[in-house]
Amino acid sequence: MFLLIEKGKNLVLGKLNTEQKMKYHIAILLILLLVSVKVNAQGAWYPLQSGETEHIISIQFIDAQTGYYISTSNACFKTIDGGAQWNLVETFAADISDMKFLNAATGYISACGGNVYRTTNSGISWNTYNAGLSSCLSSIFFLNSQTGWVTVETNSVINAVYKTLNGGVNWFLVGYVPGIERCYSIQFTDNLTGWTGGRKVNYDGLFFRTTNGGADWIETLNATEIVEDFIFLNSQTGWVISGGDVLRSTNGGINWIGQVHVPGRFSDCFFVNVNTGWAQGLTGSDGIIYKTTNSGLNWSSQTAAGSYNLLAMNFINAQTGWTAGLFGKMYKTTSGGNQFTGVLSHEEEIPCGFFLEQNYPNPFNPGTNIKFHLTDPSLVKLIIFDIQGREIATLVNEKLDAGIYTAGWNASEMPSGVYLYKIETSTFSEVKKMILLK
Repeated sequence: MFLLIEKGKNLVLGKLNTEQKMKYHIAILLILLLVSVKVNAQGAWYPLQSGETEHIISIQFIDAQTGYYISTSNACFKTIDGGAQWNLVETFAADISDMKFLNAATGYISACGGNVYRTTNSGISWNTYNAGLSSCLSSIFFLNSQTGWVTVETNSVINAVYKTLNGGVNWFLVGYVPGIERCYSIQFTDNLTGWTGGRKVNYDGLFFRTTNGGADWIETLNATEIVEDFIFLNSQTGWVISGGDVLRSTNGGINWIGQVHVPGRFSDCFFVNVNTGWAQGLTGSDGIIYKTTNSGLNWSSQTAAGSYNLLAMNFINAQTGWTAGLFGKMYKTTSGGNQFTGVLSHEEEIPCGFFLEQNYPNPFNPGTNIKFHLTDPSLVKLIIFDIQGREIATLVNEKLDAGIYTAGWNASEMPSGVYLYKIETSTFSEVKKMILLK
């Protein structure tokens, strides 16, 4: 290939003007780099624009493209392109708390005022069904299109469990969960076997198991921290998070064994199979995700420096997942998530001038870091464009104090080529080029 290029070079260059010759040499350089440079890809979490500024409290994907989330603005958003763009599908009158979709068309949302909202047409319209209550419905779970359960905040020492057998149209009281102020989650693996957990009035945690469809609930875990979430893959194997602890059960939740403890608080967990799972939350001021690939025997951390508390997560397989949390922050991984990008790290040193550094590494595949200097507090935008000037990603869009910052970009879903990154403040603007090689 290089021989053919060299033989034809003089004939070609003789017919080109100066600008065309420069473009020709750049093209040759890119070809050489593509052949000779190999950059090892690293898995990463990279930021998405959720379209929300309030807190995202639940997120669920049906497949690699279609997903939903709900937020504390009592809104439901939908994506059909894997999270690249989110569209508002509904804003509800009552405060909403939990969500469960069975497929791309059918989903349920629990709310205050005793309401359950149901869609059967992908969020285009929603029916409102009342459980005959005025209380808040906290957690919701549907086993199939007809059978579901909700937990009801009855008072500070007991929660009621209501059940439907006709898709949420009618609800009836099935049992009570004793000693608990709020149930944070509920799940069933069949018509009889289920679990729920949450907090007592003093914010200690409780966890319960039923084997008769929710009529009776037996306490199997009493913790000093709130039971924020849990997941069971079958009637025997499950995990629960409480404070900074992850615990595992292999006998249906009757007994629990602690697997990992962090100096923080987990808020959500998810397992795709008996080996691979994640637990996420907050430690110090940083969002954090822990991952296991051996059933929880060992866990590796994925700290998101400078990010916000992560509240909700969902995976469709061992590689592709999403996490979201405070102020609409959202991240995605297509490689199981090994590190965070697009998240700021901050050096306290005050620089002597505004400055945008060259990204490093460059060329890169698929992740690179961009450092910039701020002499004064500023509203900062850091945006990625393709070579045609189309906006690809917004890494930063917020007010920052003076200091030196580093933002990362993961381009695992972008093609090779030249990209531009631009910083804008009220007094400073600059653009630089970078090369993605795959």
